[in-house]
Amino acid sequence: MFIKKIIGIALICCGFSLFATEGTITYLKGKVEVQRNNEWIPLKMGDTVYSTEVISTGFQSEAKIKVMDSVLSLGPVTRISLKELSSTQDKDKINVYLNTGTLRTKVNHTDNKRVSCQVRTPIGVASVRGTEFDIDDSNIVSVIQGIVAVISNLELESLPNNPNTGNSAADDFENSDEIPDFGVLVHANQNVQMNSSNSISKPQSNIQTSISNIISQVSTNSNKESVSASEDTSENIQNSDVSNPVNPPKSTTSSVIVDITLE
Repeated sequence: MFIKKIIGIALICCGFSLFATEGTITYLKGKVEVQRNNEWIPLKMGDTVYSTEVISTGFQSEAKIKVMDSVLSLGPVTRISLKELSSTQDKDKINVYLNTGTLRTKVNHTDNKRVSCQVRTPIGVASVRGTEFDIDDSNIVSVIQGIVAVISNLELESLPNNPNTGNSAADDFENSDEIPDFGVLVHANQNVQMNSSNSISKPQSNIQTSISNIISQVSTNSNKESVSASEDTSENIQNSDVSNPVNPPKSTTSSVIVDITLE
């Protein structure tokens, strides 16, 4: 306790005292609200939001919140809790909890200030070691630029304290600028998924995931068309004379050509 007090006094004397900051609504579409004093209040362009507040977007609604030099972009039907927005002379801190929906986080480093940015979900934590990534309520983390360290809550809580500093693994994961030696590192153009079993999938290419999703969608639509064609063919066979070469059953064979363009 005595050491903590000395450190606190030293920080204040050196001008590094921690102070709360706020976010500003820089873009808004549709219904966007903030929970303040147990009431849901509609937000508009230029409004200010603060630490501990909850932001919610409605159906077909979006919002962007500028926090210091970074931007939080909320997709439709998204709810986030602003756990901590704070700043010192040399570091900005953004700690967000994603309740539901999709959140894109773009971290901008300016004036040689470090940025500690974390997004938590019920299953795990994504901590920025780069600049830009998406995370949604399916617990899929997709990195656009830089590096993001991802770890499950269960693994993070089970790690021992740092023997050199005495800090908990959670503190080091949140505050250190170093690449951690635990969790999963996700690089630019990669994604992982945090599972309910507290495991994290191996990083895979965003392009590969997009192609898999396209193929899955095409297969689903093809199966639907196949069922429909089979029903039509069955009806045609019943209404046609199979022995009559002039009126043979319609062929059910077809082909599908899919062009995939990747930027």
